[in-house]
Amino acid sequence: MLRISKTFLTCTSAIALATSASAQDVGSDPTLGEIVVTAQKRSENVQNVPISISVVTGEALVETGAVRFEDLGSTIPNFSVSANASSDTISIRGINSDGQPGSEQSVGVYVDGVYRGRGVQSRFAFLDIDRIEVLRGPQGTLFGKNTIAGAVSITSAKPTNELSGSLQGIYEFNHDETDLRGHISGPVTDRLSARVAFLYNRLGKGWVTNALTDTPMPRKRDWAVRGTLAWQATDTIDVTMRYEHGDLQTRGAPFELFRIGPSLAAVQTRFKFFGLNGNLDGVTSISNSLNPLAVIGVPDQPTMAVDVAQSDAKSDEASLQADFDLGAGVLTAIAAFSKYEFARDQDADYNPLPAARYTDDEGFKQYSGEVRYASDATKPFYYLLGAFVQREELTAVSDARLNFPFLDGFTCLSRGLARGCSPLGGFPVLSRYLALEQVSKSWAVFAQATFKPAEDVFLTAGLRYGENRKRASHVGQVINPNTGTNVPEPVPGIFAVLPIEVSPHAYSAKISDGRFLPQVSVRWQAAEAVNLYASYARGLKDGGFNAVVTSANVADFSYRPETSDDFEVGFKAQSNDRRFTLNVNYFNVKFRNLQTTQFTGSTSFVVANAASARSQGVEFETRWRPLTGLTLTATGAYTDFKFLDYRNAGCTVAQISAGGFANGALCAKAGANDLSGRTNQDAPKFTFTGGFQFIQPVGALQFKLSGEAEYSSSYFAAGDLDPAIIQDAYTKLNASIGLASQRGSWDISLVGRNLTNARTFAYGNDTPLFAGSFQVLVDRTRTIALRTSFKF
Repeated sequence: MLRISKTFLTCTSAIALATSASAQDVGSDPTLGEIVVTAQKRSENVQNVPISISVVTGEALVETGAVRFEDLGSTIPNFSVSANASSDTISIRGINSDGQPGSEQSVGVYVDGVYRGRGVQSRFAFLDIDRIEVLRGPQGTLFGKNTIAGAVSITSAKPTNELSGSLQGIYEFNHDETDLRGHISGPVTDRLSARVAFLYNRLGKGWVTNALTDTPMPRKRDWAVRGTLAWQATDTIDVTMRYEHGDLQTRGAPFELFRIGPSLAAVQTRFKFFGLNGNLDGVTSISNSLNPLAVIGVPDQPTMAVDVAQSDAKSDEASLQADFDLGAGVLTAIAAFSKYEFARDQDADYNPLPAARYTDDEGFKQYSGEVRYASDATKPFYYLLGAFVQREELTAVSDARLNFPFLDGFTCLSRGLARGCSPLGGFPVLSRYLALEQVSKSWAVFAQATFKPAEDVFLTAGLRYGENRKRASHVGQVINPNTGTNVPEPVPGIFAVLPIEVSPHAYSAKISDGRFLPQVSVRWQAAEAVNLYASYARGLKDGGFNAVVTSANVADFSYRPETSDDFEVGFKAQSNDRRFTLNVNYFNVKFRNLQTTQFTGSTSFVVANAASARSQGVEFETRWRPLTGLTLTATGAYTDFKFLDYRNAGCTVAQISAGGFANGALCAKAGANDLSGRTNQDAPKFTFTGGFQFIQPVGALQFKLSGEAEYSSSYFAAGDLDPAIIQDAYTKLNASIGLASQRGSWDISLVGRNLTNARTFAYGNDTPLFAGSFQVLVDRTRTIALRTSFKF
């Protein structure tokens, strides 16, 4: 991955993340100010929006030094972002999506109104931001499909009519990370202004060291640039043009073995592998590809391959938005094009052996257009009408390569026998080649109207109808990577039971679906700054195709859409002096035909509609400014996620073994792991963050001090809810201290995150080929960073 850091110094304070004021404002304004959002496609005070919504402003991001999506998770209730080697996995209220290339996210990401539905795309979203709005719960009516759990709406900073600029630099000491970003903006002519923003990030050394090569992982390099033009064509027509490019490179991945089963323990005893201890100690044997046959003197054996884990991604996006002020309302039109290319090469056996490797490539293009009309919201009755169209083209190719000669020799030598003691001795190095070609087309029309039957009562109803069509072809075959030719099966079906686990096939399929997505809400403004609301909304997540399907049965290739129905009641209040804000809501979301990904227990995944589920709980956010310069914040959530019916979940290795099943797919079909009535992965019951920020004038300067504590209860890290992979409850502490000019033109801070150096993980899975062993992707450990910024 790139030579950069990951969450290096996002820690100025959670409190600043949750407020909309800049450092200068916090020090001088005794109120909390007003936050304006566009969650309903028009500008509104966030306290008047009948949605569970959290807002982070660009000023707050600059103040905290937050540079990545995952930095937001600690301060936004029931929201988390887990970064892995290939993409971001976004979770809201315990719902997220698998990482197989054929699937979109359950949480839709929108940048300036342009949809980014794939995990790779969200990695490029964190550049020169005006604000981020996190909308919890289905957002199908106004945002559309694939917002079954919620939506993230990101608004980039726009060109200014006066010359302005900024430069922020961060250096993180523990992981040798450098981050530079800034912008310059100003007028070109009387009616044309421009803004150019950039970022460059380099992570020199990661937080997990390869024991064999003594190389810290990951190492990253990341850069992006965006250009924006704002043209006031007439007094009633505004046009905004935007283009951005991003480039990511990563080398190494912070995987560690979390548990060592009997078979891998026997290997450790015989060959004394480095870093093979099952402890999260920052040392790993994964990705070093140590070849024990070479170590003990077997001729013609390579010793190792360095940097087996690596990925590269490039992204481009262009959009054109025109706003027409028609007097009685505003007509908005958006046209956009985006694409990305992604390639990954990694160790696939998650142990020191050169047994397996995995490479995959994705190519993606998206064309979209939206037109909407928003009437004047000052009237007793106002409305919004719109239409949307989109086309997507996806190519996803994977190559899982298994070193059968090595596996045979290793098996024999570990048992003290001669070569050829196993059936694997009859095979050369073989590769499982899978290729998906997919085209998606969708369109929708939508409307929302609000009526005020009384002065303080607002009734809102909305409806969206959309159709989605997808067609795809898939090829699965076994090839000899040295010759590139297909390998015929010596025994029918043998590749389906060997570790390569594929039945050669070539087929195509089509799916289509049309749905109505309704939404209704009622808001009562009980006092000037006190609102109570109740709402209902339906969400939809597209059906699709499994890009890594290995079955010869075309019925196993596709899966159906899933839907969600959300009932919510909430309370939003702000004191008359605007020093105290409290927002609380209860939610109850039911999911049908929940799309699930089941690990087969060997080398592949099965994607299917296998469950209905319910997620309910309470979320809250509060901010209090007891005196000028001091702000206190607290955010938290209680989430009770339960599968209502999930009888055929993916099995644990112990269940596969106990039942005598050939693989996990057969175990799941037999219902050995019935998760009905149980929770989901990555769904802690309790999360809480409390923080403060204190700003005090000192002569011509401002002194700044902030801190936060973030708590999470325990949660399962794997979809089969294997009790061997549980992340225990933890608390992380963050703090910062700094100085700034009174006018806010410069500041300098020392920022620390995860000061107690807690070692945590959000993802874990079974280690292939060695039943009873598990690996996890380790979160970033303690960071200490120096941050400075200048602006004019």
